[in-house]
Formats: sequence, structure tokens, C-alpha cells
Amino acid sequence: MTDLSSAKPRTYAANAPTYDIFVKLGGTVWEGSALKISSGTGVICDASGTFIGFALQDGVSGDTIKVRVQGTILLTISTDTVAQGDVGVNTIECTDSDTFRVETGSAVAGIAIGKIVEMHTAGAGGKHWCNFRGTTLVA
Repeated sequence: MTDLSSAKPRTYAANAPTYDIFVKLGGTVWEGSALKISSGTGVICDASGTFIGFALQDGVSGDTIKVRVQGTILLTISTDTVAQGDVGVNTIECTDSDTFRVETGSAVAGIAIGKIVEMHTAGAGGKHWCNFRGTTLVA
């Protein structure tokens, strides 16, 4: 997967607590983009930094948009088959605005966003329900 080039509305669980805030943007983002904080503004994720949440609308640099910083989301995990043992244990990481992985040990190469809480579709590239939490903006 690669960075989003258009809006990609995400599916969020209705039975999980959510928390939304408004964030000033430091670049162009699309709805559904995983975001990190950079110099006090929200920008699309890359392999380093601090995850803040998912964009709930499109925006350009200087705009203030709504961002979901806590909740449960259905994500496609791009690593090899996610094992039942990964549920609740291993960390999900993002390496760009639309690439999510489960890696362990020295293989971790992205920004931690949360944990898998339920397997939805087994197999490589499967979809999984994931709890996420922006680490700098939620007390």
C-alpha cells in the first residue's frame, strides 16, 4: 500500500469509545489518512514520529480538520498472515497514511498506533479490528 491520493472513508466500531479533536494541518491530507504530529501540525504518517489519529475529512496546509484520535477501526494489515496470537499482543504500526503492519522485535519500522482486538478476515492482507490511540493528544 502507499499514501492515499483520494479520500478513503474508514469503518469505525460503534461500540468502542471514540474521541475526536480538531487539528491544524501542515500539508494536504485525505479523509482516512493516518496522521502524525510535526511542528505542532498534523501531517500524513511516514515511518517515524508520533501517531495522532485518522483524518475524518480532507484538508490542505493551514486548514483545521476533525481527527479521530481514539477508537476501534477496521484496517487491512499488509504483513504476512496475522496469527491469532497477535490479537491484543503485538503492536500495529503505520509506515505511511494507508499502510498498516504487525511486526515484532527489530522488524518494527513504523509508528505504533495500537493493537489488534479481533480478526475479521484471516490471511495475508486480511482485515482486522484494531484499537488505536493518538499518543500525544489524549490524556
